[in-house]
Amino acid sequence: MFGSFLELALATPDIVASLRFYEQLGYRQLSCTDSWQHPYCALGDGQFIIGLHQRVAPSAALCFVHAELARHQSTLSAAGFVPLDAQLAEDRFHHLSLQAPERHDVALLEARTYSPADIRADSSLCGTLLGWSLPTADMDAGAGYWERAGLVAFGGQELPWPHRPLAGDGLNLALHRPTHLAEPALIYTAADLPQRIAALRSLDLPVAPWSPPGLPAVRGAQLRAPEGTLILLLPDSDPG
Repeated sequence: MFGSFLELALATPDIVASLRFYEQLGYRQLSCTDSWQHPYCALGDGQFIIGLHQRVAPSAALCFVHAELARHQSTLSAAGFVPLDAQLAEDRFHHLSLQAPERHDVALLEARTYSPADIRADSSLCGTLLGWSLPTADMDAGAGYWERAGLVAFGGQELPWPHRPLAGDGLNLALHRPTHLAEPALIYTAADLPQRIAALRSLDLPVAPWSPPGLPAVRGAQLRAPEGTLILLLPDSDPG
């Protein structure tokens, strides 16, 4: 319904500072088009794509690509996905915005804004991607929304911490309880977590211990990107 995953769009007041931060984590720049009028760049670590947008926006947005978006809008609306805003004029780059349950932002674009690149997944200093995780009080309603959007929902998982995984075309998504974490986060796991934390600290990155409220046995680390995005590093519960 939503199409192929494009990027996690992050608004930043200083695109250079954000770019340098993600490059230190192992992300690499991709070749971008001139679709946007504001400064923009896309980066990947072989597992996930981040788009940095130097603009003012309320929150991070999951972005998807769907061809013939203007024609597809009626199908979206009929399925209950009513756009909050739509830019579909003939002389504009077509895109529209939606809002998932609990005010999580979604954007659909008519075309890609960067060229894919072959980046090794082991280039990431953070480990193996668990997914972009969203705080969700009503797990069934949240999973139902994303299933209607075209993702596949799986049963709840307790390790490395309680979450509900979903998967789509190019996207690993997860839902977690707001009582454990009140904000979205990009989550990685690693069997060699202490060594990775040491490597990140050697780069003078702001790594700090992290344990979710009510789950003292879950001990990981956190990083905060310059634009405010939270990145969690958790121990791999199944290194084999």
